[in-house]
Amino acid sequence: MALSCQKSLIQREVEGRLSLSLENSPVVEVLTRAGGEDVSVDDFNVYVSSEDATFTYLYKDMPSVITVPVGLYTVSADNVTEVESLTAPDKWGQVRYAGTSEAKEVVAGLNPTVYSVTCKMVNTAVSVIFGENIDKHFTDYKITAYTVDTRKLEYTPENTVGETPAVGYFNSGIALNYVFSGTYIIDNEPMTITGSKTLQPATHLHLTFRMSEQNGTVGKPEIIVDTACEDLYETITVDPSQGGSFITE
Repeated sequence: MALSCQKSLIQREVEGRLSLSLENSPVVEVLTRAGGEDVSVDDFNVYVSSEDATFTYLYKDMPSVITVPVGLYTVSADNVTEVESLTAPDKWGQVRYAGTSEAKEVVAGLNPTVYSVTCKMVNTAVSVIFGENIDKHFTDYKITAYTVDTRKLEYTPENTVGETPAVGYFNSGIALNYVFSGTYIIDNEPMTITGSKTLQPATHLHLTFRMSEQNGTVGKPEIIVDTACEDLYETITVDPSQGGSFITE
């Protein structure tokens, strides 16, 4: 019994070695406010995790080989946390690159267990464009976009133009709710129209609102959804005559 306990205690103190290669695969088509660009991994956070503990490093300060207790480990990394991606540097958020390795056993010995983590964009960028003729038919118009009630971003004619138009960042895999609101000039009545779309990672969603005009008559407003990173296109029509509705074409 004494021998068994001693053996178990020694086993828990055995250490192994781990080395890591971290790469980033930025989606350069997704334009941040600074423009699309390569992203250095130097300041990425690295998380070495087992069932018992998590060790956190800054990649540029991380040694080529680290020593950890033997066990089953996964390694993950990101440039910012999920919370930071929704709030910093302001409420509009920022692009988030993240990745996780497969689980591997770190064993005792001189040869380190090698991990490789590739980080990709995991959230969604959302931009709004107001068509050139929308102001002929609506006043005081804006788009409110949100995935949760506690964080709503407002896109206006003022902040969606210029050299740095507003770009909001949202978690992917959930529904983005977007609300078009404004005063319809024809009857001078306020109108609110709502819609939603499930967000996909590594995409830049462009919502373009416009009114179609044919033979001098007013047609239905249109929303064009362009997920530019994957070259996917979707057109949504806004129909004021039905009291406000979106029709997917």
